[in-house]
Amino acid sequence: MLLFLVKIFTLILVWLLLSGKYDLFHVSIGILSAGAVAWSHRLLEEESPKLSSLFWPRFLAYLPWLLWRILLANIHTTALILNPRLPVQPHLIRYNTRLRSTEARTLLATSITLTPGTISSDIMGSTLTIHALDDESAGDLTSGRMEKMVGWVFGES
Repeated sequence: MLLFLVKIFTLILVWLLLSGKYDLFHVSIGILSAGAVAWSHRLLEEESPKLSSLFWPRFLAYLPWLLWRILLANIHTTALILNPRLPVQPHLIRYNTRLRSTEARTLLATSITLTPGTISSDIMGSTLTIHALDDESAGDLTSGRMEKMVGWVFGES
């Protein structure tokens, strides 16, 4: 119960800091929203799978790798767009992943979408449909690097 109240209090503080409005209406909406979010999070916690104790350290190690890949993809996408010949060869890729958990597949699809030049457009079971601007844009996916990193984060590699 104490953790639940701490969540509500923290969410109310975030609301107040971000909204910058302290009249009765906005503070009331903030309190109601914080309570609803904390309550729904409590319900979801009962259903959520238990993650390995290594998840958060591995996830925090994954973020710099992902940011580096995003930076490189930004440079590549910029070069494609600024090239007068515009050598874009858009295509769809159907990628079968070996990741078992829904959470791992979701992180993979989100990471793909965050990387410029690629967008995850569908996940059906273990198959992801990815739109890529060209072959090089999909390099981390087709080489298996991104899947391997996400698998490592979730302990599935």
